[in-house]
Amino acid sequence: MDSTKIKDVLRNEEIEILISSPYERSILTIKDLAIGLNIEIVLEEDLRERQLVGEGSVITRKDFFLIRKENYMKTGIIRFQAESQVKMHKRGQ
Repeated sequence: MDSTKIKDVLRNEEIEILISSPYERSILTIKDLAIGLNIEIVLEEDLRERQLVGEGSVITRKDFFLIRKENYMKTGIIRFQAESQVKMHKRGQ
């Protein structure tokens, strides 16, 4: 759904606050709605995506799919300084 559709769908709702991850694409998705409702977007760091590798690390496509497969099979695996499924779920609670 693009930002215009989101604005159109939600503009008549009684929205008091808009919360977004700090990612630009997330902010841009609700920016038009925020402008239309004249409310500020509150950024919440814990809405970020899961960290699959340590900061500054680069991961190959092959390793990415290996990590995803392992994490679906076991919830506690930490590889390449990745955030585990368990840690991610705790952060989301």
